[in-house]
Amino acid sequence: RVRDLADTLRTLNKIFGDMKGDGEALGRADLNHKLAALEERLAEKDAELAELRALKKDLTSTKVQIRLNARENEQLKEEHRRLTEEVRKKDRLLQGLLERAHRDQAEIEAMRYKNKKNLAGGGGGPGGGGPGG
Repeated sequence: RVRDLADTLRTLNKIFGDMKGDGEALGRADLNHKLAALEERLAEKDAELAELRALKKDLTSTKVQIRLNARENEQLKEEHRRLTEEVRKKDRLLQGLLERAHRDQAEIEAMRYKNKKNLAGGGGGPGGGGPGG
């Protein structure tokens, strides 16, 4: 009977030892699985970080380009204002010249009419040079 008890104890010890080993093996397998998942996640995050760094670099250069474009835009606006004012001045000058040309043309026409009238009216001597003369 003592021998049976000793055999039973040995068997139980072996079972507990196997269970302990199985538990440790399961724990190691679980840890290995978790480690693999974390390594995969780390690789994904590294790739994401590389992508974000590239985007940050692009953002920085885009901001610089925006500042340059804004400066150029302001220069172009100023040039537009200057040219618009220059066009207005030239328009006023042209308008003045056109008005003067119209006045001069009117004066010339009036002088021609007056001259024609004087020639036709009797300043021409015998024969008159005019109608009915």
